Amino acid sequence: MNATMINNREFVESTYAIESKVNQELLDHANSFYSEKLSLEKQKQLLGLSLEDKIWLLEQYKEEMEFITVPNFDHLY
Repeated sequence: MNATMINNREFVESTYAIESKVNQELLDHANSFYSEKLSLEKQKQLLGLSLEDKIWLLEQYKEEMEFITVPNFDHLY
């Protein structure tokens, strides 16, 4: 019985740690993507998603951010 409780606790703690990391990365990428800090309401909406949806959205932000480049205005006069 104790082994089951210990395994369950380790699973819960691992899940919480993973979700905390995903939450932080998601907020960081969303703020970078929109070039402004999200309102508390928008942050609550993002963090209210399921873990699978958060991971999917995080991957979408990462994919979109790969193609965003700083414009080069050197050729303008």
